[in-house]
Amino acid sequence: MEERELIPVYTHTDPIAAELSRNMLEEEGIACFLSGVEQANTAGLPGTRIQVYVPAEQAERARELLEAHDHATEREGLADEELMSDEATPTSVEPLG
Repeated sequence: MEERELIPVYTHTDPIAAELSRNMLEEEGIACFLSGVEQANTAGLPGTRIQVYVPAEQAERARELLEAHDHATEREGLADEELMSDEATPTSVEPLG
């Protein structure tokens, strides 16, 4: 079996986000290894670094996918925040009775 060089392409501090990244990369046909996820889950300490490793020849594509996913997630988060603030702030007040 040929040994392939794995290189880190991304770092997470959230185990769930790291698993989502791994799933996304694997769906795109990119083999992926997470380093540190066990420590993050066991220790439960916020900020534990979880590194995403991929084969060197797929690193550029993996970075592109992860960055695009990050930007999409940020936009969704902003939209969710706007929606929540719209729901929490009444736009008109009608008198009772």
